[in-house]
Amino acid sequence: MRSDDPRRLAVQALDAGGVCQVCPVGPRRLAVQVLDAGDVCQVCPVGPRRLAVQVLDAGNVCHVCPVGPRRLAVQVLDAGDVCQVRPVGPRRLAVQVLDVGGVCWVLQAGHRVALQHTIHHHG
Repeated sequence: MRSDDPRRLAVQALDAGGVCQVCPVGPRRLAVQVLDAGDVCQVCPVGPRRLAVQVLDAGNVCHVCPVGPRRLAVQVLDAGDVCQVRPVGPRRLAVQVLDVGGVCWVLQAGHRVALQHTIHHHG
């Protein structure tokens, strides 16, 4: 898939800063941002099932579970869309995003990031 493809998934993971960002781009795009240090979770799915949520250490739509110093486990479900952010070690995060018709995940270990994704459009 070309880098200029509108369906591309753009992922930015800053291991050293304890910040992980997942920003899929497409017709049914999801934007998930987790700031480990600040206990801040923002989830803004855009599409037919539209929802915009911003949660700071609380809320009933976005569930934030601290699992250790500067580490968070976040899981958000939105009518078929699933966003998960799971810590796998100090300053290291595993991010998995299941978007309506596609799947992508990022495994960060040290300075290496692996990204795999498949996009399926319906209708």
